Amino acid sequence: MKLKDYPYPHFQKDHLLEYILSKIESGASLHFICNIKPAVTFLDKSLGRQSSFSPEMDLVLAGAKRIGLAVRGPVKKAPIVSPSQLRTLIDKFVTPFIDCPHYIDLLHLRVVFRVLIEYHTLCRLDCFRRLKAKHFELAGPDIMITFPSAKNDQHHEGRSSIILAGDTNYCPVKITKLFFSRVGLRFGAEAQDDSFVNCRFRRTPTGLQPAKNLCLSASGSTEALRHSFTLAGIFIPKISDKSVKMAGVTAAYDTGATPEQIRVQGRWKSAATPLHYKTSSLSFKRTVAAVIPSVDSVNPP
Repeated sequence: MKLKDYPYPHFQKDHLLEYILSKIESGASLHFICNIKPAVTFLDKSLGRQSSFSPEMDLVLAGAKRIGLAVRGPVKKAPIVSPSQLRTLIDKFVTPFIDCPHYIDLLHLRVVFRVLIEYHTLCRLDCFRRLKAKHFELAGPDIMITFPSAKNDQHHEGRSSIILAGDTNYCPVKITKLFFSRVGLRFGAEAQDDSFVNCRFRRTPTGLQPAKNLCLSASGSTEALRHSFTLAGIFIPKISDKSVKMAGVTAAYDTGATPEQIRVQGRWKSAATPLHYKTSSLSFKRTVAAVIPSVDSVNPP
């Protein structure tokens, strides 16, 4: 049965129990079961009455979620890239031309710029694709990026992240400024440059020209990413922008960042969310294993 099939506004707790049990029986997905409580809570509020979810009903729903987890296949994380592989990408397409930037291939420069922003701000591709030049603000030697969408933080408590300037060719600020210069983008809200930073390029008789009012599609972005990595000699099956985001989260944890620090930089509502993107490296597991002392080093009580 569907929720709308029950008598509105006389939806009772017995109806709720019957509904949850019917969904268990029909093999409803975990995602569907997780949405039952928000839907019924909204219904209760619209009727101005107390929640239908008593502690007992919460236990029934928790049981339904466990059943949903059991029938769902294991979640496969995207393959992760390493910081050294990102350096290889930069060394292939940017470093050799650092003194003559007009020779840098714009298509590959766009990929390098994108993965560095994703790595340092922990943003998803969907959020990156919404970024425009006006969202990049010079903040002294650094750059402040204010994301127009806040899917990671539905309450919009924090939509900005900073990328810090460095003194190497891998500096995200240096490459951002290089990309802006090559494409003809202007920093800051005052400039009101509505150009997409993930813009498309058109081939013309004089070379590639940016179509700054058009954003590269998600599929086009992934295809460009895989093409650049392959040409750089980095072969990672099914690599995606999420692989880069996972690399940033994992590297932050491995270097000792706290969950709260990662939450702020990634603009998440909860400090627990970044753990979904963390992949524990062998060195990190060794650090964790070292917390448990050897049996010959512990004195008896």
